[in-house]
Amino acid sequence: MLFERRCYTFKPGEIGRFWKYQERWNTPRHIPQLLARNVGYFETVAGPAEQVVMVYRYDSFEDWQSRFFSGIDEERTNYLVAGRALMLAQENMFLKVCPVDALNPVWGEGRDWLPGEPRFPVARSEAACLVEDVTDFRPGALPAYWNAFREYLAADERALRNLVGTFVAFVGQQHRVIQYHWSEDREAALAARDDLRRAPAWTRFTEQYRDNVVHSQTRLLRTARVAWMRNLFEPMMPPEGGNDVEPH
Repeated sequence: MLFERRCYTFKPGEIGRFWKYQERWNTPRHIPQLLARNVGYFETVAGPAEQVVMVYRYDSFEDWQSRFFSGIDEERTNYLVAGRALMLAQENMFLKVCPVDALNPVWGEGRDWLPGEPRFPVARSEAACLVEDVTDFRPGALPAYWNAFREYLAADERALRNLVGTFVAFVGQQHRVIQYHWSEDREAALAARDDLRRAPAWTRFTEQYRDNVVHSQTRLLRTARVAWMRNLFEPMMPPEGGNDVEPH
């Protein structure tokens, strides 16, 4: 099982046009093989500005190759040229699930959710949010971090609430851990994070590993402005003709 995280940084004011391009070129009709493994597209609302983050789940590197490069035709090429003209930077990395099974409720041992039916049904998928925590550790520090996490979970399971998954970089910057939590909306996301960080057990946990942290960054991500890129939260349905991009 292989995960890919992509992050696109856009020129100021161009993200709206990017979502319009998804409506035109990146529908389940245009790229069915690729979207069949798309966990979700997300847009930053807190953290680095003008960014879109995408997460995909593949069976293997070969599966990624076959899906990513399928359907490359003139129309697809037009999309790639137009989309890249909006961007300042593109970044991607391959991830694998972390070695602590409790931290992977969706893709842990014996569990493997794929897009189709929503994994986390919500009242309004367009309002749902993810909190993305990216932490870079010193080389060799991860085993101690996982042991500290196991000890923390034995005392307090708050970090498991609304957890999507915890991943380790496989290709890209090494010793990097990425964790995702979901919430119904932005206010719920901030309240849950505040509750987690104020708990004494969390403070004790962070004291065990903080000296081995090189860099950390948190993003608050809202779901895509097009429904078929919100697969964690609603069924992946082909778009009907005449749909407009939903406002946020």
